[in-house]
Amino acid sequence: MSNSGIAGYAAGGSTGSSVTTVDKFAFPSDSRTTLGTGLSNSRALGAGFSNSGVAGYAAGGGNTTVDKFNFSNDSRSTLATGLSADTSNLAGFEDAA
Repeated sequence: MSNSGIAGYAAGGSTGSSVTTVDKFAFPSDSRTTLGTGLSNSRALGAGFSNSGVAGYAAGGGNTTVDKFNFSNDSRSTLATGLSADTSNLAGFEDAA
């Protein structure tokens, strides 16, 4: 996920087991902070996508959950709709038109 030239985010992953960590990297200082909210549940092999300058989304990774992170304050909410299937190794994309 990225916030339109402001920051990049790395969410989830695996250290032998799935994690809930979300790290934020501020551009251009390259400083890192770890968001206190994190993911709603642990996941690995998920996908991320963003609504440029508004919010980033972390999806799948072994479940149907989609978490939304508002870029203005890094708060997290979980979408009620979620994914249609419990997935891992998925790809994320966006319509930037």
